Parts: sequence; C-alpha cells; structure tokens
Amino acid sequence: MASKRRNMFQKNKTQEMTENDIKLKVNGDPQNACESVPSFFDIIFSMLHDSKEISCLQLNDIFDGVIYRLLQHIVNYVEDVLNREPTDIQVNKETVNLSKMIFYLFSMFQRTYEEKASLKTDNLIVEPKRMRGGKSKSKKQDGHISWDWNAKKKLTLAVINSFLQLDIAQLWCPPVAEESFINLIANCCYKMFEGQEIIQAKNKPLRDSIAQVLSLLVKKHNHIMTLVPSFVQIVKHHESSAGALSGCLVTMVRECDCDAGVVSRVIRELCDTVQEDHLTASLPKTAASLITELTEADITLLAPSIATLVRYLLLEAYPMRIAILVAVVEIICLLSEEKEPSSKDLKTKEYLFKALQKHIFDQNTYVRSKVCQLWIKLVTERKVPEDKIVSVLKSMKYLITDKSCHVSKNAIHFFSVALQYNPFANRFIMSELRSMLEKKKAALSMVNPEQILSREEFWESYEAQIIECLSKLVEDDDTSGEMEVELDTNNLTVDNLIEIMYKLINEKCFADAFAWLKQAEKLFPDSPEVRCNIDKDTHKLNYYITIFKKAYFAAPISLAVNADDVNVQTQLYQKLKETVAFAECINEAGKDIYRMLMSKGSSEVVEAVGFFTTAFQFGLADSKKAFRDMLVLMKSDQPTVKEAVAEAYRSIYLTMPDASGSLNLMQKLWDKFFKKIPGTSDDDSAAAAIILDMIAKLNIQLVIDNLSVVVEGLDDPENFLKIEMWQYFDCDVFNNLKKCKDGVAPEKNPDVEDEFDADNEVAADDALYEIIGQMCDKQFLSESPFNNYIVLKDLSKLVRTNTVTVLSHLISREMVKVRGQIAELTLCLEDPEPQIADRVKHLMSDIAQKGNTLYNVIPDIISRLSNPERAERIAVDSFNNIIRYILSLVTKERQNELLVEKLCVRLNETSDERQCRDLAFCLGELSYNDKSLRKLIECFPLLKDHLNMPQVYSAIAGIFVSCQKSLKPGVKEIAMEGNDRLERLISGEGDGGDDYEARLTSDLVTPMKCSGRDQITKNTRGGRSTVKRNTKTPGKTPARRPKKIIYDSDSDSSEETFKETRSRRTKQAIVEESDSD
Repeated sequence: MASKRRNMFQKNKTQEMTENDIKLKVNGDPQNACESVPSFFDIIFSMLHDSKEISCLQLNDIFDGVIYRLLQHIVNYVEDVLNREPTDIQVNKETVNLSKMIFYLFSMFQRTYEEKASLKTDNLIVEPKRMRGGKSKSKKQDGHISWDWNAKKKLTLAVINSFLQLDIAQLWCPPVAEESFINLIANCCYKMFEGQEIIQAKNKPLRDSIAQVLSLLVKKHNHIMTLVPSFVQIVKHHESSAGALSGCLVTMVRECDCDAGVVSRVIRELCDTVQEDHLTASLPKTAASLITELTEADITLLAPSIATLVRYLLLEAYPMRIAILVAVVEIICLLSEEKEPSSKDLKTKEYLFKALQKHIFDQNTYVRSKVCQLWIKLVTERKVPEDKIVSVLKSMKYLITDKSCHVSKNAIHFFSVALQYNPFANRFIMSELRSMLEKKKAALSMVNPEQILSREEFWESYEAQIIECLSKLVEDDDTSGEMEVELDTNNLTVDNLIEIMYKLINEKCFADAFAWLKQAEKLFPDSPEVRCNIDKDTHKLNYYITIFKKAYFAAPISLAVNADDVNVQTQLYQKLKETVAFAECINEAGKDIYRMLMSKGSSEVVEAVGFFTTAFQFGLADSKKAFRDMLVLMKSDQPTVKEAVAEAYRSIYLTMPDASGSLNLMQKLWDKFFKKIPGTSDDDSAAAAIILDMIAKLNIQLVIDNLSVVVEGLDDPENFLKIEMWQYFDCDVFNNLKKCKDGVAPEKNPDVEDEFDADNEVAADDALYEIIGQMCDKQFLSESPFNNYIVLKDLSKLVRTNTVTVLSHLISREMVKVRGQIAELTLCLEDPEPQIADRVKHLMSDIAQKGNTLYNVIPDIISRLSNPERAERIAVDSFNNIIRYILSLVTKERQNELLVEKLCVRLNETSDERQCRDLAFCLGELSYNDKSLRKLIECFPLLKDHLNMPQVYSAIAGIFVSCQKSLKPGVKEIAMEGNDRLERLISGEGDGGDDYEARLTSDLVTPMKCSGRDQITKNTRGGRSTVKRNTKTPGKTPARRPKKIIYDSDSDSSEETFKETRSRRTKQAIVEESDSD
C-alpha cells in the first residue's frame, strides 16, 4: 500500500513538472510556441481525454496558460506565414497541421469542461461566499478567483474571428480550405448553442460573436451547406435553442451582410424535418418557437419564404400551424403598410388572407382560438379590406357556439372588435340603412342602368315585351311612323339616332324608339346601322327586331352619362350594400351571442356582455332587449360576471365621454340669464338663474367667473326701499297675522290642560288601533297576507307577472318566510309566458342557495301538488316538469338521503293511485349515493304494497338500473343487490324485509333506531305511522324529546296539525344534519 502511494506521488510530481514546462514554452515567442505544439500535444490530449482524473481548477489553468495563448499565437503565426514571399508549400502544410492541433485542443477542452459543468448547477464556477468578517476559503486554499466560462468563450471567439479574417485558404493548394477544418471551427460554435444559458440576456454579446464567426465561414468558405442541417439538428435535440438560433440568423443577415437566403433555407429544411420526423415529440414545438422568434425579431426575413411556409400549414403538428399563421398575419400587416403596392404584393396579400380565413375552421382547438386572436389583431389595426370583412364575419359566426370555451370567447370578442372598429358607420339601424340602399339603387339605375343589369341581361329580360310592342307597331306602320318631334336634319347623325334609341329602350319607351328608327330609315337610307340582311317585305317583324337589337348593342357603354357621377354613385351604392351586409351579419351573430349570456362559463358571459355593450352604443336592433336581460346576471355567483354587468351599465348610463357638453350647457345658461340669445324672456332668464343657483350650491367654482357681472345690481339704489318693505311685511307682519288668526286665548291653569290633552291623545290612539284591528280582522288579514295565491291563476298576463314579481322580491329579501304555500308559486314554472316561468326559476335557484330553506319545504310542495283532494288536479306532464326542476336544485347528499325516507313513508301512507305514481316519480328524480340506496332498500317493506302498480315498480327498478352505471365506489354493488331484492320481493320469495317490518311493529313498545338516526313508530288505533327523529348524540346531554304528533296523511282537513308536524320534523332533520356534518 505504501509503495502504491509513493508511485502516485511521483506520477503527480512528473505531471506537474510537465505542465510547467509546457507553460514556459507557450509563454515564449509566438513562432516557437506554435512550433512546439507537437512536442506536448499528446500530454494535453491525454489530460483532456482522461477528464475524470482532472479537476476544474486544473482545466482552468490549462485553458488560460496553454490553449488560449496558443490561439492568440496561431493568429500571428499564420499572418506571418501568409506574408512571406515566395510561398513555401511545406511551411504552409506545417502551418495547417499546427492550426488543426490547436483548434482540436480547444474543441476537446470545450467538450470536457461542459461535461463537467453539466454535473453542477450551472457552468459558472465561482468561489464560495465568504463569511462576514472572514476571508475567502477558496482563495486561501488554492488562490483561485472566480472563472467565467462564458466570458472566456467570447474572448476565444474574438480570436477565432481574427483568425478567419485572414486569407487562410492560401495555406492549401488549391486555395480552398479543407471542409473538415472549417467544420471543426463551426462545431465549436454549434456546441455553444446547446447550453441553456445561451438564451440569457447577459449572453447576447456571446451570441453575436458566434454569428460573426459563422458569417465568415458562410461567406468565405461556403459553409452554408453544412450550417443549415446543423441548425436543424440543434433545434431537434435542444428545445431551448430556438431563441438563440433566431437571434443568430438575424445578426448574420442584418449585421454581418449574409445572404437572406440563409433564413429561407433553414426554414425549408426545418419544415421538411418536422414533416418527416414523427418520433421527436419536442421538434414541432421548438421549430414553431424558432419561427415565432424570427417573426418577432424581423418579419422581413420571413417574407421571401412565406409561400413555402403556407404550404406547410397542412402539417399535423398544431404548434407549427400556429407559428406559420402568426407569420402570415405579420406579413399581411407589412404588405398593408406599403403606399403603392405592386401587383405581386396584392396577389400575395390576397393569397395570405384566404389561407388565414381557411383556418378559421381548423380541426385543432388551439389553432381556431389563435386564428380568432389574429383576426382581432388585423381588425384592430384596420388591415382587413372592407370587401373581406363580411365574409370573415360569416365564417366566424360558427365559432360562437364552438365546444371550446376559449374559441367561443375569442369569437365573441372578435365581433365586439369588428363592430367597434368597423369602417362603415357609427349607427346601424336596419330600417334606415335599407331605405338608403333602395334610394341609392334607384339613383344609380337612373344614372347608368348597366350598373344594375348588363345589356345582355336587360335584353333577355325585356325581349318579350319588345317583340309584343313591335308586332303591334308593325301592323299599324303608318300611325307609329308619325312623330310629334321635328328633327334638325342638319346636325343629326346616325350616331345621335343610335344614342337616342338606346336611351329610349333603356327607359322602356319602345314605341318612341320605333318611331325614331322609321325616321332614321328616311334620313339615312344607305346607312348600315339601320339596315340588315333580312327581307323587309316577307319578314318585317324580324327585320325591325334585328335592327333594334343591333342599335341597342352598338351604342357606347357610357352613353350620355358623366363617368364621374357613375363612379360616385357606384361607390356609394357598394358602400351602402356592404354596410347593410355587415349589419345583417352582426345581427345574426347577436342571436347566438344572446344565448351565450346564460352559458356556464364566465369567460363567454363576460365577452357576451361586452359585445352587447358595444352593440347598444351602435344602435343594433336586439341590443336593447339583451341589455335589459343582462340584469338577471347580477344574481350570478361568479364575481367576474357581476362586475362585467355593472361595468356595462356604468359605461352606458353613468360615464360621460367628456366635459365639453357640460361646459356648453353652462355657457348657454349664462347667455340665457344675460339675454344674449334673441327672444329670451324674463321668465327664461329667471329660470336660467335658478338652475345656475342650484349648480353653484354643488360647486361654486363653476359660476364664480361671472360673479362680478351678477352682483352689479347691488350698487343700483332703485327699488331698494321697496325690497326692504317687502321683506318686513313678509317675514314679520304676515307671520304675526297668521298666529293671531289661528291662536286661542290662554287658560288660567295650563298645566292641567296639558295633562288632560295627553290623556286624550292616548285614548284616541287606543281607539284608533282598536278600529284598525277590527277592520283588518273582518277584511283581509285573517292570518297572513301571503297565503292566498289565487291571483297566480289570473287570466291576465300582467296580473300574474306583477304577482310573481312582488312575491319574488318579498321572498328573496326574506320579508316573507318560505313555507308550503310556495307550492302554488311553483305551478308558474309551467306558465305559458316564458318571462313568468323564468322569474320563478330564478327565485327557486335563489332559495336553493340559502342553506336548507328549499329542502325544508320540498315535502310540503310534493304533498300539495300530489294531493288527491286538490280542487284542480295537476297534469302529469306539468307535475313531472315541476318536480324535476325542484329536485335538481337539491345537491347535498344528506338531503337526498332524508328525502328518500320521507317519500317512502308518504308512499306507504297513501292509497290514491295517482299520488302513488307521483311519489314514485319523485323517488326516481333524486340523486343517489351508497347511503341513499341503502335507505331505499331498507324501506322496501313500506313499498311492497304498491309495487304491483307498473309505474311504481318501473320507477323503483329504474333507480337501481341507472345506479348500476355509476362510477362512484360501492354504488354499483349496492344497486345490483337492491335490484335482486326487488325481484325477490315481486316474486314473493321475500327479501329479508320481514325483520325490518317486525322492528317497525315492535317500535310501539321500544323505539328502535333506523339508519342510526330515525325511529319509525306505528299507531295501532288508526293505522297511522310517524317518523320520529332520534336527537340523542353520544357524549352530549340528551335534548328534550319533542311532543309526538300523529297526522292523517290521507286527509287535509287538519292542515294546522300537518303543518306543525312537518315543521317540527324538518327542524329536527336540520339539527341532525348539522350535527352529522
């Protein structure tokens, strides 16, 4: 063991001596240092190769003392060799070998050091923090100061840049640098992109240095063929390299004068790799990140390759589609900023718009959502042409009801932005817009009918009328040939006649046109314009029809019409047409957005509120109704929805755009007061003064500027005495006269009078209260003013609506207690008026959110609605709909469990078949867990007498069948067990429930617990049963046992007893539920 230690010591000593010798050689003359590299290359190589036996501090010394100095020396050495004359081929070869050795040592050091650095938290090896008042231990132990590898890399790249600036190709014969040597230098740069620290902002100088080195390799040594696949491989294997590579490409093109085709080639190769490689999951995301970074850095670099990018929109990876679409939008914005775009740019822009609009219906949710955001950006920046807005709106309309909440939210927001930034109008009242469109259409038809119908369309439409008219005129040729207008034959030409005929035909004056044709035959008998090859004698009608058509189509297009007027009218007509189409699209979308107001997602609701706020400001048709209906959302339990509605109403009704209107009003009031406005009377001036006085009481600063003008009248002594006299008579004399008139002579004993008056006042108050009480007893206040709901069945819609509104306010504000009479109010859930039904639904939802309030009255609601002695029995469908909605509001499992037991007891007590079916339906509408299913199985003895009814049996069996599909633990097994016991009970085999029924019977002697809480007793005299709650809790003082009340469930004559029993039972159940919770 001792000898082994000595050998190790001697080995370390020899190595240390060798390192010192190397440093001495390197620190000498550059030429000698470079030429001595072959003598110690193997030593440095072996040290870097066996990296496990070398520490980081030793690596630092090797780099600073050997490798970095050699890199500096090789630059000077190569420069000296290149400057020698004549060129020595042998020296050049030796120089190339020395350069290869030095750069290979640097590449080995880079790999070794970064492998060691990857084992630590980062690649920056710093000295430990020194203690307060102490010295650095690392400096004290090995004298090492913090060593920054990133800073060393930047210095090294600067040296490599200097090396590549030289004409190193002259060292080879022929003068082309070896590809392996160029790749050796380039691989050192590529290696630096693999670290995550390269994307940090502080390392931007390092990224720029890498870009400079790679630019020299591309420009001087044709490294582009290797750079492109190398960049792609870096992107493929290192997710964090996208930002650094994009910055490098931008620097290479913008600052280092590289060809912009580098970016296009990298993008094309990257997209091809993504399309072919389906194994690397992170590749599409990293590639998309690179494209996005390039888009944000400099979109002009991607503009030449946009056609290539659009072709890759068919890639399956959705991040790539998103990145490409972002680039598409940026290029659209870039092309839209050009003042005089070329035809090529216009075609490219049109092509990109089509690609973007196509992906509105992309199969991926994230892509659809991003496309909505991109269209929002284009509309906000006003980059969408007017002729494309309507088509985009029609496509975007289908995304409002998208299954994804993000897509739906962004689609609604798009319509809000499109309306806010629309280029058409600031008000969209459809009736006015359509009337204006018809007027412009008529005006355009008068100026140039061809803007409405082409010549071919016009002739095809009116050819039958022309033939009919000409046939009559040909028969009476002499009469039709007579003309009332005398022609000036000196100035008339054939062209003038054709123009006149053209106008007459357009105005549908066919007889006048025929008359002018007859005159043309006389005036110009040899003119070919009014002749044809058809024989006039034999086919006279066809002859004139042919000439008519020939003259009509021979007329100039802009005949007798000012071209500027036509253009103006055409533009106005097209503008109005697009405006009407835009308004119609917004209105159609508003119907879908209105339905989103009641959506479960808060984001969609907030965006819908914002849309209707904007629509209300633009005067859309249905916006007022939607704006009123938004008030219902103030009852939402989501704070964001409430805040959105409040902000909408605040912005519409409470927020003033600016103070200019108020200032103008103030000025008008002062003008009225000073009578500067013509026709202002004294009363108008006084009214203005009163309003100004009210304003001054709120803010004196608003009127203080004109105060000097107001108080000028105080210096005028005219009528001063009259005012003083008027104040004296009004305040003193008049008041004293009134007191004397109403006054009474004083009595001798005022104290006795006061006591007597006080007694009389008390007696009068008592008598008044007695009279009011008697009147109320005889009239309308028998017990409570809120137990008579007969007006809910009134035939008048207005009466029912007002009644529901009043009751809703009273109940929601807890001014009236929620009791069993609310069952009459639930009947309004089936009211034919949707407004009344919706109001009752909101009321029930509010009651359900107030603890156990709704649960406490559900038994009474079911009892009253299913009462067989009810005056008007409720229809089965109406009862089912009401109960289905009411029971859907019960969400607590404990409440469902208790309702199961109550309904089973009630079902056992009833003998009416309709009521049995109703109660069985109620059981089927409850939600079940393992405890409630157990409770239902335990209550089988109470149900067995009614299971022979098909409806009751199907309802109970349906509960177990549906529960067998449940995913809750234990529910499926209990449901299967319950179904088996139900079948045995029906078949008469028994289900073990006889013991349960026996326990119910024995409860007459000793009350027995049921389900750990309840006791069911049987009264033998009346055959009536009562469920009594066990309120004893272990470990607590037993509470006083409530009075046992037995009620007749088949009779409603003793309603007070029934109500008292229900109330006590409900309170007891609530106490037990709170204890269990």
